[in-house]
Amino acid sequence: MSITQKEKELIAVGASIAAGCLPCTDYHARAVRQAGATEDEARQAAAIGLAIKRESLAVMGSRAAEHFGLHEEWPTSSSTEGLSSLETLIAIASAIAAQCVPALERHVVAARQQGLDDADVKRAVGIGRAIRKQAARNVDEAANVVGKASLASPCCEEPAARKVDEAANVVGKASPASPCCEEPATTPQADPCGCQA
Repeated sequence: MSITQKEKELIAVGASIAAGCLPCTDYHARAVRQAGATEDEARQAAAIGLAIKRESLAVMGSRAAEHFGLHEEWPTSSSTEGLSSLETLIAIASAIAAQCVPALERHVVAARQQGLDDADVKRAVGIGRAIRKQAARNVDEAANVVGKASLASPCCEEPAARKVDEAANVVGKASPASPCCEEPATTPQADPCGCQA
């Protein structure tokens, strides 16, 4: 399977939503339609991104309950079982964007079971990383505008992001640095996350 432009955009839609990146979501919502995706395909990609975001919240909710005695009910799994090959790639990128290691590991196993091409999985990983990084940049810029934080904070220099990257690298499907996610786009019409989907 070689990923088409439409499929790259579907992957980017899920990852943008999972990352909570508004500019990325707005851009990829237009780009996915321009790439020829149907409304049902775009809706399914968005639903997968939301499911992964919810799973990430559930994992952290369980951890908060464990450490701090919170007793809210948290679902133990997401609604991403039985996905197609493309949907698995969307889930992988979304898990990276949402910084959810359990979801990433589960969907990489699914990708292997489905026989997905390593290059396609690597591309999904790159898209997820690019969108996660852009979402973090957007938050840093907003924090700097209100004067409450500096861009480089030594106490929280993306530890969760490093953990997700380590998990992606352990499964042998991605290199530590993907060229598609090193620099953000520089023009307003360009892809704001720089994922080159």
